[in-house]
Amino acid sequence: MSGSFNASGGRGNDVAVALTSESEFVNWVNGHAARAYYATPGKETTDNFDVRLGPGTYVFGVSNRFGMLSNKYVFLNLNLSYQRLEAY
Repeated sequence: MSGSFNASGGRGNDVAVALTSESEFVNWVNGHAARAYYATPGKETTDNFDVRLGPGTYVFGVSNRFGMLSNKYVFLNLNLSYQRLEAY
């Protein structure tokens, strides 16, 4: 999975972003330590990412929890490429 995001609005034009497994997403949402395949180190305005993932279910989250009083606009571009493995 690769892509980019760009945030605008509010005081700092920033959000926090993470790509996690389903089980780790709950930790990230609640502000706890979470293992992420990709995460911003804090608030960011824009970034690019390129992550190789195995089979599974993943969650891509965008958070504005530090600026709940202001509206944000997030432009997200996600590209998913996969290769189906055949078993013989």
